[in-house]
Amino acid sequence: MNKYIDDEKELKRYRKQLIKKIVEESKPKRKKDKKEVYKLPMPSHDTVISDKSINIKTYGAIMLNSNWGGKLYNSNDRYIYDSKINDEIEKISIDCNISKRTLKRHIAKLRKCDVNILEPININGELAYKLNYTCDEGMNFVTIDNIALRKLCNAYSEYALRLYIIFNYMCVEVLRDINSKEYYVNKIEKHITQEWLCKKIGIKYSHRIVVTDCVEALINGGFINLRKEYKLNPTENENGELVLHKVPYFYYSLSDDYLKI
Repeated sequence: MNKYIDDEKELKRYRKQLIKKIVEESKPKRKKDKKEVYKLPMPSHDTVISDKSINIKTYGAIMLNSNWGGKLYNSNDRYIYDSKINDEIEKISIDCNISKRTLKRHIAKLRKCDVNILEPININGELAYKLNYTCDEGMNFVTIDNIALRKLCNAYSEYALRLYIIFNYMCVEVLRDINSKEYYVNKIEKHITQEWLCKKIGIKYSHRIVVTDCVEALINGGFINLRKEYKLNPTENENGELVLHKVPYFYYSLSDDYLKI
């Protein structure tokens, strides 16, 4: 037997359990072990997704090169040393498919942005950055596996990654088993309008071609599925007569086909 998560307290409990789970799953059992596919957290709250000054692809590339816990003494946080960013600037720029100069500019903006998603910290006298992927309210991050994140950072647009993050929380339902108290996630199909998606990623509806192009790219890459359904919507014309208009409805769902490509 299970039930939907329907209150903020339970969402916070789920968030804590999810963080613990992805930490355990992404850490190798032995130092020589290396996980091929593992989950990484990415921020999904509106303050990040709609902010054009934040380059989410650069943040994702830094996340791919970051670590859990360690000398930070907090297994729930991911961090990266400033020296590691400097040493691996070329590798990260390749991950993002941009020049080193552009990457450095993006990182500088992440360090200074109001959202504080790349927070300067001191670890034993060495400068590092904590990757803040949660905010204080509600469920505000998603988990994306490293394969998907690397592909999206390398070969897709900034808006495509933002949309994929949105689909990762819109196209799922979180359930809880009453007996075991464990949470699990079901993928679902969700009706989402282009107007709503435009608003979420911070662009005008008149520029919805951006969403159309990104959705097509995500479909071709095996990240999402799209089903169109046409419905007749009655509206009044200038003479007060009811006229039926054929309106497309878009239904999105997540796909794992990118793992096969």
